[in-house]
Parts: sequence; structure tokens; C-alpha cells
Amino acid sequence: MILFLILLNSTIDSLKEQLKESNEFELVLKINNLYLAENKSDSANLFLRECEKKLCPSYHPLINFLIGENLFFAGRILEARESYLLTASRFTSHEIANDALERLYLIENARGDTANLKRLARAILFIEIDKTKDARDSLRELINTRVGGYALYYLGLVNFNEDQFDLALKFLMQLDRDFIEHKFPRAKILQARVLIKMGRKKEAREVLEELIIKDPASVYAIMAREILEKERIP
Repeated sequence: MILFLILLNSTIDSLKEQLKESNEFELVLKINNLYLAENKSDSANLFLRECEKKLCPSYHPLINFLIGENLFFAGRILEARESYLLTASRFTSHEIANDALERLYLIENARGDTANLKRLARAILFIEIDKTKDARDSLRELINTRVGGYALYYLGLVNFNEDQFDLALKFLMQLDRDFIEHKFPRAKILQARVLIKMGRKKEAREVLEELIIKDPASVYAIMAREILEKERIP
């Protein structure tokens, strides 16, 4: 264990040296995830605050959102909520504000079931740090809980990332069936991407057009239009 911690610290120090020379945000993400993998959310957030002082202001919205994410993954829900609120109000014109609002909606929707919300946060962390098996196991256990809709979405995402498109679509269709009133348009974006990968572009178009019609000015309508244009779906 001691040897592992020494190696971990050495890796973090090495990446920090690289960051001084390149200022690549990808390095910030790698260092942050290394801290999270060792349950060091406070160290991760101290590091992010230092980055905020040194990096280009264009990265500040992402850094502030990550700070909220780290608190969320650590199960510090109230602190995470305050951080998301700050991000959403401080960076209203940045797309990351929408991500912060989504997290706030999740926290509100799971009110009264904090235990399972924390389990969901942990499962999402497993996805972020590439512990896919742990993520799958945790998410499956949450399907029949108050956060079950989110569990199904993330199971769809995990399978999509691993090119398991049939399974991904299965979970997303279950989300639509079992949580009819869910307000999670990101799941529709993912569903369209799955259908495109499966060669079912006509069905993907229908999903994307529904998003556009429902709320033409939303960020998801913008995303839907971008996918239609990029994929050249007739």
C-alpha cells in the first residue's frame, strides 16, 4: 500500500510538472481523477483552485463544475449543491451551467433518498475513473430505487462507451418505459447516438426531431441539430 501511494504521488507530481509547461486541460482532468481514485476530494479541489489562479479564464467554468463534482462524488451533497448553484449563476452563458443545473435537478429529484443518491454518485465516479465493472454492479442495484432512471441512463452510457449498442439501447428503452415522466433529455441524445451506431438513422432522426420540436431553444435542441448535420441524416 505504501509503495502504491508513493507511485501515485510520483505520477501526480510528474503530471503537475508537465502541466507547468503545457497548460493542457487534459492533464488537469488526469490529476483530478488520480486524486479521486484515492478518495482525496479535498486534495483534488485544492489542486483545482490553484489551477483556477493559473490557467486561462476560459477554463474557469469547467474547473468550478469539477469542484462541485468532486464534492458530489465524495457524498457531500449539500456542499455539492451549493457549488453547482454557484457555477450555474456565475457562468450563465457557458454550456457547463446546464450540466450544473442537471446535477441540481438530480439532487432535488432524489430528495428523501440521500443514501441511494450517494450510491449513484459513487457509481458515476467509477465511470469517470474507468472502474467499469464496479460501475455496472452499483448501477444495477439502483434500478428499482428513486434514482433508477439515472441508473438506467448511466448503464446505457457505459455500454455505449464499450460499443455494446444493443445493451445500451435496452437500458435506454427501459428508462422510457419505466420512468415515463422522466425529464432527462440527455438520455434522448444518447439514444440517438446509439441508434446511429446501429445504422438505424431514421429512428435516430425521429428522436432528435422530437427534442427540437419540444424545446427549440434548448441546449439539447442545439445538440440535436449538430448531430443531424454532422451525421448527414436525411
